[in-house]
Amino acid sequence: MSHRNWIIALVAGVAVLLLLCGGGAVWALFQLADQIGAPGPSATGSGPCGSSDSVNVRLVFADGRVSQACTKDRPDCATKSMGTIGGNVFVLGNQLRSDSGNYIFHIRFDVSIPSDAANEVVQIDSAMVMPKPGAPTSSDPSAPRGLVEITPRSNGLTYNALAGTVTVTSSRRVVHGVIDAAFTNGPPRTDRPQSGPPQLVTLTGTFTCNA
Repeated sequence: MSHRNWIIALVAGVAVLLLLCGGGAVWALFQLADQIGAPGPSATGSGPCGSSDSVNVRLVFADGRVSQACTKDRPDCATKSMGTIGGNVFVLGNQLRSDSGNYIFHIRFDVSIPSDAANEVVQIDSAMVMPKPGAPTSSDPSAPRGLVEITPRSNGLTYNALAGTVTVTSSRRVVHGVIDAAFTNGPPRTDRPQSGPPQLVTLTGTFTCNA
């Protein structure tokens, strides 16, 4: 290779390296911007959802589309104090990955979960309102209620479950849950086509979190 060709090859190599570095920086900035304002830790893992994922849910939409959403690393779930009058509530929030984009996933109960519990059933109640700190609460430990919400990051539309159950077992500061949630009051009506994103019909699956 002549001296001139060697210089040309060197300059070309440096240019390619700068482009790659610039592309990586742009990707990093995009990822950072995507996380700004997004509640809960980012989704972890890659590839199809499976048994190794700590949160793994199946979403069925009114248009027939089915999506699996999950995260690999076990998220933290907390007993949040609402003050001396408001009592304690259970909260889990994390982002989930899927083949159709990321989701923001939330579960909230109006009671705390005991450190040792076996098959405690929480009824999903879309009308449940979290008490403000220090405010009175209608929580009944014998009949706990909960919210299940999921929001696609692509459109920010929050789906709030209308009915169903979350069955919870806890031991040694680890909480396991089975979700069976319904988001509509029946099948979609063909005589009234829905505008906008398709309605979420059901969300079923499991989660494991560190209390």
